[in-house]
Amino acid sequence: MPLLMLILACSDPDPTLSEQPLTDTGEDTASDTADTGDTGDTALALPSLADILDHSVNQASATLDTDPNTSGAALWVQTQEGVNDAGGFNGAGIGNKAIAGIPGFDGLALSELGTVHMSARHASGAQELYLNLLLDMACDGEDVRILVVTDHGDAPPDDQGYSEVNITSEAPIWRAVGGIDDILPGHLDPEPGSLTPVLSAYPAACLRDVDTQDGGMPANQVTRSVLWVLGDSSSNSANSWYIRALEVAGVRFEAP
Repeated sequence: MPLLMLILACSDPDPTLSEQPLTDTGEDTASDTADTGDTGDTALALPSLADILDHSVNQASATLDTDPNTSGAALWVQTQEGVNDAGGFNGAGIGNKAIAGIPGFDGLALSELGTVHMSARHASGAQELYLNLLLDMACDGEDVRILVVTDHGDAPPDDQGYSEVNITSEAPIWRAVGGIDDILPGHLDPEPGSLTPVLSAYPAACLRDVDTQDGGMPANQVTRSVLWVLGDSSSNSANSWYIRALEVAGVRFEAP
């Protein structure tokens, strides 16, 4: 069974829809090791920020680096200025989008999501980090939706500039690309909602690592089901954040 499996992803509107800079949502579709005897047991490595996957598109990245504010290791999530030829996204996007994929949550039941935590510091630019979850409605691979959280109410920064973000399924801060029935608002709707009615209507729903073929996602690429994102498929401005810790369903990723 995977390391614990969990959370959300945001994507990009159909090229015919106006793109939203922080809710990129194009809708082109869709044990411990064995005892070694005299040599002793070998412990499993703890998850760390070095395990985060970089799904970024064009002039953007999500990579382990040194935070100049603290001299400690952190995940540096950044987009650069400039436009690009189409082709990096499934859609016609020419922007720069940093996408950090958190591994280990493919198949995690939505009911077990718990809290998604992030400790992050804004370094430059005007854009905010946002959360995407890829949700398989029946956990059978047939109907995967993209959930979006942009308004996560960052706490005031500490003396090193880091703010703590805690996201739960009960909080009224969720949207979905195109909406879900009449129980969760669409990604362009002004008022978000809670995942509580989604859990009631789709009790088998789980997170899914998948290639959504959405216009705001990297072209023909399977991404992790839990994504922290900066920028979108039309963004051409420079922005950067440092992340010193991530946590999903009790699994914590910190500097190695």
